[in-house]
Formats: sequence, structure tokens, C-alpha cells
Amino acid sequence: MKARPNDISAGAAAPAAHAASAAHEAHEAHETDEAHETDETHETGDADEADDADEAPAAARADARQAFACAIAWRHPRVEGLRDCCVGARSDPPVDVRRAKRLAHRIRAVARGEGLPPRVAVSPARRCRAVGRWLRRFGFEVRIDARLRELDFGAWDGRRWVDVPRGELDAWCADFAGYAPGGGETLAAFLARVRALHARPPAPLLVTHGGLLSALRWLESNGGAAAPASAADWPAAPACGQAGRWRPQAGVAPAGATARAAPGAGVLGR
Repeated sequence: MKARPNDISAGAAAPAAHAASAAHEAHEAHETDEAHETDETHETGDADEADDADEAPAAARADARQAFACAIAWRHPRVEGLRDCCVGARSDPPVDVRRAKRLAHRIRAVARGEGLPPRVAVSPARRCRAVGRWLRRFGFEVRIDARLRELDFGAWDGRRWVDVPRGELDAWCADFAGYAPGGGETLAAFLARVRALHARPPAPLLVTHGGLLSALRWLESNGGAAAPASAADWPAAPACGQAGRWRPQAGVAPAGATARAAPGAGVLGR
């Protein structure tokens, strides 16, 4: 894991062997795990966790004094069990608690190293909330933001790609931006949702999904263009546990503004 995440625009375009599989490469290709989030309550934190509670007030004061122009979005940890399946906003597999903790440590290290405030927004999915729970233990303010969820694949979600009717896949390929896969969310609607996050993220640190990171890469690399013409133009997502950074046009939302700015947002509970 690199100590400093790459620029969000650094990803190469996904291969175009088949448009649908290329698009999904940017989403949740290797998902779910048999471990349960409840295991988190049985695992102790590191000895230095107490130090983070002392750091939080100082970082919060710094956050109030200056606007942070950089935002960093992390893809959730890898999960097992849904290889070759369509995994979107409706799939909610758990993640191994150890992987969630490792990613939380990485995020904390980057925040410390770059002087970022201990504020993070996470997707409502369990594979992201699990990381948020560890960060909360480390003294971070953690909020759930529904805008960070993955693309909604509708009735395709959770199915193996080979079981999705070929005619539906072909229809998506023919209208990549306007077709709603499985009756879910069109890519155009997804990009409209992500465009608001790209301009003004709810926190300097985010934990989200591969599809959303691909969308951020598209917006960063194409000057906010509406949507790619085909799946072959859709950027590949970073690997699970990896991240990308960008400079939001409107800056990062200040502390305390998340709930007002984000429908469906809320404080992450224990």
C-alpha cells in the first residue's frame, strides 16, 4: 500500500473484451466474506488507540481554521464469495474484521501524515461501515452518506454475470449511459450523483466502492463530461483497499455540514 494515494485520474481505461464485463471491472468484482461484522466487538484495538482521542480535538480546531483542498477516496476491503457476480448497491456482504481494521490503520496513517482532520464519510454498505467503525474507535468523526453507495444494478444485483440475459447486456452496451441495468440506475444518473461529491465531498476522507471511484476518475479525466459513449471508455477502479485523491472544485464540506448537505447521511453508530 502506498503511503500517499495516487491522483484519482491515474487509472487506465478498462479493457474492452466485452463491454459489460469491462464496466463491471470498475465495480465490485471480488466480493463477500463469511466473517460477520459482529466479530468486531470481540477484537481489541491497538495500544495506541487511546492517543487518537487526544488528537481529535486538535485536528478539529485545525479543520475549523483552514479549508482542505484535497479529498481522498478509498475502496473498501476485499470480500469473498461473489466472484464473477454482479455486485452493486443492493448487495450487502460483510467483510472480514481484520481487513477492515487494516484499512482503517492505513487511512489513519495518511490522515496523520498529511495533517487531514479526523473526519470520514462512508457508504451505507457493511463493507464500508466496518472500516468506519474502526476509525470511530480511533477517534474519527464518521458519517454515513448514501451518495457514496455503489451503482444500483437492480434485478441483476447478486446474479452471476453469465446468468444475466444476453439481450439485456446487449441493450446496456448499446446505450451505456442511458440504459438502467436490471431496472436499477442509469450510468447518467450515477454520474450526476457522483458529480456533486466530486465538486464538494462531505469529508476529506471517504470509504466507498469501485464503481464510484471509476466515476470520479471519469469526471477528473474528462472535464466533467456527461458520460462515456461505451463501456470500453469507462476507467478501471483501483484495487480493494487502494485510494485516489483529487482537488474538489468547491472544497471539502466543513465539519458539521455533512448531514445538511447529504440526504440519507447520518452519524455512524456503534
